[in-house]
Amino acid sequence: SIYAYYFYRLIQRAEKVTLVYNSAPEGKSRGECSRYILQLMGSNLYEIKHIALSSHQGNDSMKSDDITKTEDVIEALRSKFGITGKKKIWEITPSAINSYIRCGVSFFYKYVLGIRKADELSEEIGNNDLGNIFHAAADALYKHLSDETNGMITKNALEYYVQNENLLYRYIDNAFSSVFFNGGKPEYNGEQYINRGVLHHFLLRLVKMDCKFAPFLYIGGERKINMPYTIESNGHRIEIALGGTIDRIDIKDGTINIVDYKTGRNNNDSKTSLDDIFAHETPSSGYRLQAFLYSIILDELLKGKSTIGNGDFEWINKIKSNPARKISPSLIYINAPANATRENFVVDVMKQPVTDITTIKEEYLEKMQSVLQEIFDADKPFVPAKDEKKCEFCDYREICGK
Repeated sequence: SIYAYYFYRLIQRAEKVTLVYNSAPEGKSRGECSRYILQLMGSNLYEIKHIALSSHQGNDSMKSDDITKTEDVIEALRSKFGITGKKKIWEITPSAINSYIRCGVSFFYKYVLGIRKADELSEEIGNNDLGNIFHAAADALYKHLSDETNGMITKNALEYYVQNENLLYRYIDNAFSSVFFNGGKPEYNGEQYINRGVLHHFLLRLVKMDCKFAPFLYIGGERKINMPYTIESNGHRIEIALGGTIDRIDIKDGTINIVDYKTGRNNNDSKTSLDDIFAHETPSSGYRLQAFLYSIILDELLKGKSTIGNGDFEWINKIKSNPARKISPSLIYINAPANATRENFVVDVMKQPVTDITTIKEEYLEKMQSVLQEIFDADKPFVPAKDEKKCEFCDYREICGK
């Protein structure tokens, strides 16, 4: 009754009143107008105009058609990704290639037009945040262990953290601070505190797994890698940069392991070929594409190719000083059964583990070259995904109308 008094006191001498409400259900709001508006509408004492405004354009005005590669589009592609004579390098990452394979239109919006999803201030921890915090915590822990032993991580050092597992929270809290709290001291709400415990469980699982794998030489985590790569399209030679960030690199028994951490579940029990990885119409394994590409780039660098730009590539010299030359990609699923070993996570092709990247390198590069040429081919438009299930969580769904 107090708020009703304030409301009617506020409008009692007004000649014209405009009241606005949002009719779209969102969060806890059911999209209904307030009881005060309903009271005014039911009083018959005032002349009331009800006007509905909508910014939604409707599917009829949205387009989900192919996007033609005009001269301006091709020029934008070459200008952004071409590296000849440029100081600032835009790498074509595995994520970009996967984006194109999933949906050419999504690739166009994100990587050609540069449309990015707006940053949202939220206290909720998304899957990306969870993964980033885990990566930062794991790297900090292993860097601490390797700094004291010139890179070598032993079983005894890892078992110390298994026996004193609460010490792992130090690395998790520091990772929360840098990734989620902008460098400030973590002040957890209920959900965040629960996720802190989940990340502790993940990190402990990793340490226990590596106890069975140790000793090994830890090269580093979150390491940048790239190389120049030349493609030909429409009679033009274009030099681009392929690259990205590797979660972890280590060496054991003469094998360089390129490791990608995954905090989700491994639901892929089917046989996956290289054709499947690069196919538009079949579910592709983006994780495999990424792990293979990073392994191939490192193989090329060890055989004499140079990196591009001013990134921190000193870790590559550390590998060059080591006699190991065989490179094997791994996808470590932290949620795997407790008895899983590192051998279980070597990436496979048709259920055959790839313990030496050179065995598939030539075929992989042929298929990747075909995809990259298609991206820059003026005669091949950007095509939207045909499977609309891929559109359910797409950031550009409202733009293309699918």
